[in-house]
Amino acid sequence: MKKRYQAHRESIRKEVDQLDITAAAQLHNQFTFFSANMEHFMPVLPPSEHEARFRETIFHKRLSRLDLSYAAAGYMPRIAGWDAAWADSLKQQPAIVACAHMGAHMLIGMLLAKAGVPLAVLVVGRLLPSLTEIWKAAAHADPTLKLPEIIDAGARTSLRRLMNLAKAGVSLLIYWDGEEHGGNTNSHVCVPLLGQHIVLQRGMPFLARTTGLPIYPLTAFRQRDGSVGVSRGGCIRVEDYRGPDFFHYTMQAVVDSFSSLLIHFPAQWNNWTHLHRMIRPDRLFADAGRELSSRYGVLKGTDAYYLLKRDDFHAMEISEGLLAKLGNATNV
Repeated sequence: MKKRYQAHRESIRKEVDQLDITAAAQLHNQFTFFSANMEHFMPVLPPSEHEARFRETIFHKRLSRLDLSYAAAGYMPRIAGWDAAWADSLKQQPAIVACAHMGAHMLIGMLLAKAGVPLAVLVVGRLLPSLTEIWKAAAHADPTLKLPEIIDAGARTSLRRLMNLAKAGVSLLIYWDGEEHGGNTNSHVCVPLLGQHIVLQRGMPFLARTTGLPIYPLTAFRQRDGSVGVSRGGCIRVEDYRGPDFFHYTMQAVVDSFSSLLIHFPAQWNNWTHLHRMIRPDRLFADAGRELSSRYGVLKGTDAYYLLKRDDFHAMEISEGLLAKLGNATNV
């Protein structure tokens, strides 16, 4: 099965390398946003390298699905850094496992399930059917596997269900970097990331405070030798951060654990294509006197084109004729 996995992985690599990122509007727009987000959050990376990093991000995102399907069938790449004793301790002391859409993130739930940890996984509703089928296949291949509860994040009863499961001794696997917009300040917190900021939901620290569960940041990343590295951050306890800033400090501790790894494996984070939805444009830091590689990016709509201002992510509709004229201008 290892050879089949490696062959499948290589076919994905070739497919991504051959993608024409300008042909389809969706892919074109994703790259436009990716490049603008990279320029704000990783200014040391030359814009000439953005396309290569974009392809790497697509590659790792597609590998995530491959990881889980092969893990369900019984094969996983070599895992480095997995703490079996810590996983075993979750059977007596459940916790919130905070992970990001990074690298081999889909293997985290499988590793916990194979360790026999009672687990609930919070997922976006559209993924519920496919993930349920994959987990059923995994249980069929390995009858000793402890199937997790898969919870629809969009369901009105999801919070209550998570709280009840936590009280019953079940650990909660939650993605802290879900796509959010910072409009509602009562339900979000703004925390630093890579010299900028991101806006995140307060749901995870709320759960921790309500249930008393500790939080463990956990990140899985792919390494050059084909192995998957697992890094666990320090335990974050409710009593560590008391007072009105509890939500902010808790999420900051989670993000700090993640950002130190992101520097080493930037292309493995799925969120680069839509990170602009997790910021407040008026709070973006800009070095005085520094100019972006270009002032505008181009977005393709169904029947129109749009100019994206890369400095603040505002978009304006333009005609195809004007677009052609701008294409001949400098610093566009």
